Amino acid sequence: MGRGERTRRAILDAGLDLLAQRPIDAIPIDAIVTAAGVAKGSFFNHFEDKQVFAESVAADIRQDLEQRVELASRNVTNPLERLVGGLRIGVQFALGSPKRAKVMLQGMGGGATSQTHPLNRGLNDDVAACISAGLLNAEVEATGVMFWLGVCQMAMVSALSEASSRAVVAAQVQSLLILALRGLGADPAHTAHLAASVAADLERDEDPAT
Repeated sequence: MGRGERTRRAILDAGLDLLAQRPIDAIPIDAIVTAAGVAKGSFFNHFEDKQVFAESVAADIRQDLEQRVELASRNVTNPLERLVGGLRIGVQFALGSPKRAKVMLQGMGGGATSQTHPLNRGLNDDVAACISAGLLNAEVEATGVMFWLGVCQMAMVSALSEASSRAVVAAQVQSLLILALRGLGADPAHTAHLAASVAADLERDEDPAT
C-alpha cells in the first residue's frame, strides 16, 4: 500500500468513527483530519468535499459487504435464493457490526442505490436471472433492483434497533421477505420456505461471513 493509499485509508477509518456519532453536516473537516492524523490538504487530495467523503466511507463498507455476499453465494445456483441470501448476510452484518452498518446506510447516496451503480452489478444479474427463470414477474425488470435495495435497507434498519431482540428481528425480516417476494411475483410456497429459512438462520446467530 503506497503512502497516498495509506493516507486515504486513515481518513476513511477516522470518518467511520466520527460518522457513527453524528451526521456529516455536523462534522468539521478539521475534526476528520485531526482524528486521521493528517494535514488538511490531504483531505482534498482524496475527496472533493464532505459529502463525497461520507459517500466514500459508505461505499467502502458496502464493498466489504458485497464481498461477503459474493462469498456466501458462490455455490448457490438459484438466483432467487442468492437474492434472499444477500439480504440475510446484510442483516447478519448489521447485527454483528452495527456501527459500520449504520454509517453505510446513512451514506448510501451518490447513485449507490441506482440500478446502474457498479456495486449493484451482482444484484442486477440476479434480478435478471430470476425474471429469465420465471421466478419473478417480468414487470419488475425496471424497478426490481431499487426495490430490493430498499427491502435490504429496511431489514438492516430493523436489525439496528437496540430495543429488538434477535428473535424479534428474525420475525420482522421473515414478514418483510414474504411481503417483498410476493410483491415481486415469487411463488408463495417458495417464498414461505425462503423467509422461514432466513429467520431460522438469524435466530441461530450464524457468522455473517458464512
